Amino acid sequence: SSHHFQVESASHARPAPFAASSLWILLFDFFIMADEIKGETLAEQFESAKEYIKTAKFSKTVPNDRKLALYGFFKQINDGDVTGERPGMFNFEAKSKWDAWKKCEGMDKETCMKGYVDELKSQIEEFK
Repeated sequence: SSHHFQVESASHARPAPFAASSLWILLFDFFIMADEIKGETLAEQFESAKEYIKTAKFSKTVPNDRKLALYGFFKQINDGDVTGERPGMFNFEAKSKWDAWKKCEGMDKETCMKGYVDELKSQIEEFK
């Protein structure tokens, strides 16, 4: 993240206040991260999340199953229930995407938007 904190001279620091300020910094970090998705309404947050993910840079690798969760919600929102035959076992990527979409079958747009936003927030907190 782009913010930095400096602790004043170490000779002034006593263990207890420093520990408390470390906790505060962690909490502050959490709120900054959660704030990367903006919007009052769920629809606004979903639009913000879609924009964020286009240029997101994570310092840790986001596991494929977590990326696929976002993909499934996105497809269900835009295209409704899964269509077509499940791809064969030799087309691993297409099969994985189809399966992720299938998991969202029957979900309404609002449920999927909430799922998408919540999943992306979790990814930001865990992998940023």
